[in-house]
Amino acid sequence: MQYLAKRLYIKRDRFWEIYTSDEIQSKKTDKSIMNFPILSSDDIDYEYIYSYLKEWIAKKYRDNLEIKIEKIDDNEYL
Repeated sequence: MQYLAKRLYIKRDRFWEIYTSDEIQSKKTDKSIMNFPILSSDDIDYEYIYSYLKEWIAKKYRDNLEIKIEKIDDNEYL
């Protein structure tokens, strides 16, 4: 997982462009979306990306593929 997070962190400018796009920002006012993140470019650091990735994997693949995040030593693996 650290490899994936590092790759996303290196490309965080693309993440920021997507976040600031009109399509995403228009969802701020959507009442069906709870806890829409209000971010600045400084908020998108390695720790944020790593936790976002971990949460996304846990939600998306919980039922479908039985992908589990396991901690071995101090590292987390899929």
